[in-house]
Amino acid sequence: MKLSTVFAFAAGALAMPASYSAEPLKNNETALVDYYIFNLALPEFLAKREAKDPPSLNWTSDGCTNAPANPFNFDFTPGCQRHDFGYANYRKQGRFEIHGKRRIDEQLLVDLRNQCKKATHVWSKVGCEGLAEAYFFFYRSDAFGGGLDATGHVNPGLNGMSLKAVRERKGKEKEAKEEEEKEKEEEEKEKEKEEKEKEKEAKEEEEKEEEAKDKEAKEKELKEKKAEEKEAKEKKAEEKKAKKRERRERFEKSWWRYFVFLLP
Repeated sequence: MKLSTVFAFAAGALAMPASYSAEPLKNNETALVDYYIFNLALPEFLAKREAKDPPSLNWTSDGCTNAPANPFNFDFTPGCQRHDFGYANYRKQGRFEIHGKRRIDEQLLVDLRNQCKKATHVWSKVGCEGLAEAYFFFYRSDAFGGGLDATGHVNPGLNGMSLKAVRERKGKEKEAKEEEEKEKEEEEKEKEKEEKEKEKEAKEEEEKEEEAKDKEAKEKELKEKKAEEKEAKEKKAEEKKAKKRERRERFEKSWWRYFVFLLP
């Protein structure tokens, strides 16, 4: 963004017509917040903030988030406090979206540049305005920060939180998500390990069953072989006996067996 664009933003904010000619009633908090941000002079706003008037509004502030509050003795704290007031109460009222955020950020630039008018030296004033623009760019660059989601609308879970608190919360959420993903990854690895162990056990069990079947088959085969050998041996012995019996019977029937007893 060019410097001329920044001046155009600031000029537009300064030229914006007042939304309210008088301070709205306390029970109209929406109008009151807009009046305090965009119509009330910064010293008057600080007086309201000091008195917490009214106490129902969110007056919390962490100053200039992640940036010096008093750079080179230019006191930017009041502008940052009103900026935080705008963020917090727009969230609280459910109005915090990208256009509302832009308007609050532009008011911050106006407040900071008004602070720069107190500079006594021209170069000090130029340096101060440069810092004011840098602060403005810092907050504007946070396009989806300050409790906005990716659509530019408020995230209800972040209402009432400062930009710093939002960033811290987002950081914690990111860490929690990373930790959750890490745990999930470890669980998946553990699950994969368990499945591999089960596969290994199943394979070993299958191999044992195959070995048992092979052993049983071999034992059966050996038993059958022994039975066959025994049967063959018995059959052979029976055949031998039968032949011997047959020779004896033939001898007994032959006529010359009588001469055997006559031999000397």
